[in-house]
Amino acid sequence: MGMIPRTWRFVVFAAVALTGCDREGALDLPGNGDSVVGAVQKVRLDEPAPPIAVARRYSVALNDLQRSNSKVRGIHSGKLAAGTEVTVPTLFVLPDAPRRGIVVNIAERRLYYFPGDPDDEPDEVFAFAAAVGRDEWETPTGETHVAELIKDPTWYPPQSIREESAAEGKELPEAIPPGPDNPLGEYALRLGWKKHLIHGTNAPQSIGGRVSHGCVRLYPEDMERLFDEVREGTPVRLVDQPVKLGTREGQLYLDVHGSPAADTRAQQERIMARIAEWAKAERGRRIDWIKVERALAGAHGRPVRISAS
Repeated sequence: MGMIPRTWRFVVFAAVALTGCDREGALDLPGNGDSVVGAVQKVRLDEPAPPIAVARRYSVALNDLQRSNSKVRGIHSGKLAAGTEVTVPTLFVLPDAPRRGIVVNIAERRLYYFPGDPDDEPDEVFAFAAAVGRDEWETPTGETHVAELIKDPTWYPPQSIREESAAEGKELPEAIPPGPDNPLGEYALRLGWKKHLIHGTNAPQSIGGRVSHGCVRLYPEDMERLFDEVREGTPVRLVDQPVKLGTREGQLYLDVHGSPAADTRAQQERIMARIAEWAKAERGRRIDWIKVERALAGAHGRPVRISAS
């Protein structure tokens, strides 16, 4: 699958556009250093549409959309009816990383792109749902850069992947040319690590999962947008931050994606200490510790305001 079919593109409307959004899809960055961007949206369908079309329209993973609308009829089946109201989880806590170029949070399965000259302070950010490497093919962390922009890439499956595929009863050729059968999609960014790419996909329902052989996948339309924005040399940082703290207008938010660490108890204690330090710095602002414990236990993958209003 490539771009969203034209008949789906404007099926969804929101009464108000994304909070703090100038260019389509770009979120304004607060000038005061706050790290919570976007807003949860309520949208109503003008026409019937598959849930994956709604997810792609707002660049959220299908599983995140389903989790936010678990009681909505049709969200787990093939089509949502016209008139259905859907909650779109487009509120994000930015990763704890420099706001330069591309930042991928592996735990979150999301890519953030800060456009503009890396030496300048950005004023907007794109947030794209992503898929990352599965357990035995983990996406690496660290700093690199965009080494090459590739339009209509040919995929050369490494010998290890060909052997894995053969063991599953499927023979892979030495090269897969551009086209609908190419898992790289229509656009790819080769990183300085050479073996890893950020690329599109011919399997958009995989976005939001740990499914790749170490590369980062985006929806086809998001990958096209990123491809048009970046240049060779754009810095790329990959982090693995399952727990993020963020602020917006004097309020503290907690965002948890999966287990905080192998040493969960020690990690949670560090998070609790950071929250307590924030409360002290804010002159004893009250923290809702029940919300904190629920967020850490549930790991729902959506920002929760934990400071009392």
